Amino acid sequence: MPSTSSEKEDEILNYVKNTMGSILAKLDNQDNTTLNTFLKTKIKNLKMEKKELVGVFGKTGAGKTSLINTVIEEKMLLPSGSVDACTSVVTKVEANKCNGIYEAEIEFISPEEDNGSASLRQENGRNKEVRDLLDQTLSLQTESVRNEMAKITRAFEEHLQEGVEKSKSSYEEILRAALYPKGKSGRGFHKQLKKAVENGGIWKPKKGKEINLNMKLTSCLTESIDKLFRETFPKEGHCGPFNGAINNFTLGTDGLKQTYKDVELQLLFLKSEEDWLKTYLSKTILKLKKTVFTSLIKTIEETMQDCYKKAAVISGTGTLLKMQETIEKHVLDSKDNMFENAKNVMMNQLDNLMMAILRGLEDRMKEAIEVSLGTDNQSIPDVSEEFEFVQRLYDELLQISQNKGTL
Repeated sequence: MPSTSSEKEDEILNYVKNTMGSILAKLDNQDNTTLNTFLKTKIKNLKMEKKELVGVFGKTGAGKTSLINTVIEEKMLLPSGSVDACTSVVTKVEANKCNGIYEAEIEFISPEEDNGSASLRQENGRNKEVRDLLDQTLSLQTESVRNEMAKITRAFEEHLQEGVEKSKSSYEEILRAALYPKGKSGRGFHKQLKKAVENGGIWKPKKGKEINLNMKLTSCLTESIDKLFRETFPKEGHCGPFNGAINNFTLGTDGLKQTYKDVELQLLFLKSEEDWLKTYLSKTILKLKKTVFTSLIKTIEETMQDCYKKAAVISGTGTLLKMQETIEKHVLDSKDNMFENAKNVMMNQLDNLMMAILRGLEDRMKEAIEVSLGTDNQSIPDVSEEFEFVQRLYDELLQISQNKGTL
């Protein structure tokens, strides 16, 4: 018998896994209809890999990234010396050896709320009326999200353009501070700069401050959007990404239950699907937002590579001065396009992210509406016994969780 709550939880989850496998087998024995395929996909996506979560906290520059890279033995997995807005956001590193989908949120429906699964399989004269209403609401809600995203796009365009202009006017001062640092001897800095150009513009000595020419050149761009980026992509627990546009999205199914009691089960399903989708999209944004932000420094770094290669092969008398002049000349010749290109790349990244999220929101909810209210003539197996069993397990698991909270 399980001796701890953790062991009991594992036992319950194993029972649920076996039960869902049994339901999947029943579905496999039926015709491969739209509804059947949808349900099988849902069940298969419930697979969850159990993992331990370890948090690493510290001030900017304290060495968190270097520590993580060292522990997992991947030197370049995370960029060290990241810019301000990226070091301040949550970054999650995961190892996944089994499947691409390993997390799921399940909303259980009580027997009282289940007014008979047969109603889902029978022709319902009011389904079209509800579907039309939900389709209209979906259109209005996605348009609202699209409008908010358009506002955000305009704001980023404006702020980044300011950053481009400041970069063009300030690059000489920025480069001089980086290439001619005060308090460093020519011989000592010569070796450091040589290491930096040999390593793509970055050199992190065992002691002393890191040299990152790419970050210095990107600084005006990143500073121009630092606050806006934090507001658009806040940490978890705040209003949510895109100024709360995703969190505020709703089909309003709760308000329809009283009027359309005959399709209450379908409305419950749509609410569950909506909640799951918003959580999933928010987590997707959390994973991808750093890629958007770091595209600025990545573009600058790519533009500077030819320059670094030229500087790296310089040798002989006056090597330091020749490397400094090579870098300065390259930036002078590239400044009119380099900073503008970095802005454009980030705007494309941001636009792609927004469009992917918007399409995911619209397409997934359209499919859910169609499957729940447009498949009346498609049958599903009787799983009432399995449902009651899983409901009991859920209640038991909930009790264990509540007991933990009172300890």
